[in-house]
Amino acid sequence: MTDNIPPHGGHEVPTATPGDAEPTPQWWEAPTTSDSSGSSSSADPTMVRVPGQFDAYTPPPQPYAPPPQPYTAPQPYAPPQQQFASPQQSYAQPQYPQPTPPPPGPPSYPQAPVYGAGYPGTPPRRSNTGWIVGGIAAFVVVIALIGGLVVAAKKIGGDDSKSWTGDYAMDKVTDSCSLVTPSVLTRWAPTQKELKHTEEQPDSNFGGGSLNCDAKYEGTSINSASLTMDADFASKYGSPHYNIWKDIDTGTSGSGRSSGAMSGLGEQAYFAYREDTSASFNSLDYTIGVLDDNLSLQVEINIYSKTSIDRSAVAAAAEAQARQVMAGLRK
Repeated sequence: MTDNIPPHGGHEVPTATPGDAEPTPQWWEAPTTSDSSGSSSSADPTMVRVPGQFDAYTPPPQPYAPPPQPYTAPQPYAPPQQQFASPQQSYAQPQYPQPTPPPPGPPSYPQAPVYGAGYPGTPPRRSNTGWIVGGIAAFVVVIALIGGLVVAAKKIGGDDSKSWTGDYAMDKVTDSCSLVTPSVLTRWAPTQKELKHTEEQPDSNFGGGSLNCDAKYEGTSINSASLTMDADFASKYGSPHYNIWKDIDTGTSGSGRSSGAMSGLGEQAYFAYREDTSASFNSLDYTIGVLDDNLSLQVEINIYSKTSIDRSAVAAAAEAQARQVMAGLRK
């Protein structure tokens, strides 16, 4: 019974060869037959052979499967770095012909080292010689200026051995306007408008000192009058103020101006005036200057009036005020 058991899979079924008779079907692949009695004999119904079923089997080709790779842990994502070309690289530089080098000259010899130059990369030392020389030069200039000032002071009347004291002094005066009589101006303007004074004390080393008084009066219409008194005392250096006043007052000429010397008033004295007349107003500026010993004195009266002005009356008032001041300052 074992000889008739078919092999599993049907791979051992004999294959027909050309010229052979059709193989005898096996029991399991015999077709179903019926006899006259109506019974059928057949092969195993579960083993019915289908033609070509057990022909040689060729498996279909399998796709290539790569060998398995070892496991690699995933890496963190890193964005690719972009390369940017610089503006200098993006443009091609023009090429110019290179100049022909000059012919070789005579051989050069190394220069002699400079003393104190230091090594390369070492900053040069800063010398203080320039500052010292400049300081000495500045000191010499200052000394020369001081000497020049002393010489100039001596030339214009200063004397190192001269005493600034004299017949006049201001140590007893506390109000310069007390030396004059401002009310003399009421003849031309009746109402006092301003009265102020200053006193500058002398220096204990070289003297000097000054007194000043300004008085102003007003009247009806446009009338006004003022009086100014300046008394200046000699110092150890410098010339008297009288010389400066005289040069200014008598050195100016023009229409309505006049000046001249006066006698009987101190060592030296001068007068100067400027007079202006018109149909609408009149004005007169009258000045007297006096030099006596260590005192330089100047008295000025200014009148502005709608009516005519008596110049002789103004001159007399100015001289009287000058004499009054000299009397008040005499020792």
